[in-house]
Amino acid sequence: MIEFMKKTRDLYNKERGRLSFSFSAYNKLEKPSWMLTNKDNRFEATYKNQKILLRKGRIVIANIVQANSLLFKPGKFDCPAAMVYSEDPYFEQQPDILKSIAHGLFAIKGKKLDDEELQSFSDILADEMVPMFNVQIPGKIAYGKKVYFTTFMVHRKHLPNGFIDFGYFPALIYPEKTEASIILPSRYWAT
Repeated sequence: MIEFMKKTRDLYNKERGRLSFSFSAYNKLEKPSWMLTNKDNRFEATYKNQKILLRKGRIVIANIVQANSLLFKPGKFDCPAAMVYSEDPYFEQQPDILKSIAHGLFAIKGKKLDDEELQSFSDILADEMVPMFNVQIPGKIAYGKKVYFTTFMVHRKHLPNGFIDFGYFPALIYPEKTEASIILPSRYWAT
């Protein structure tokens, strides 16, 4: 995973330096029709700040915590999901640890817990309609490392096969400027 992430960063940094990058229809994100119809603005920052995210965002390793069930099979709708991510290189060496953190969060979904910090994650995961952006996960379940939880939109055109059929993946974040994050478009993933 270390080599994959390094090559992915090198490829992406080279590509986003090209003039054509900004004009690529592949890179432009459009709101799904259901968001427009329902006037759903939970992920407005994704569309408002996509240029800065694509131009300045940092590539991190991430893992899905949960996603709309439609995203796990071929289809046409883009939908929300939740992920954990970290900038700590430890997780590029040990991606299965990040996966176990994601699975651990999913396991507490909807449960009543004595721990207030974990209860907020349980409640957000159970609700599925309330977004939570770039919140640090308690160190006690993050192996003492900085790991963040965020909700985000999954855009099928940016997935290798058009649906979620992978574990960990490269994501783009820039929390200093936007709450938005996205899966790095798969065109820029190392092979």
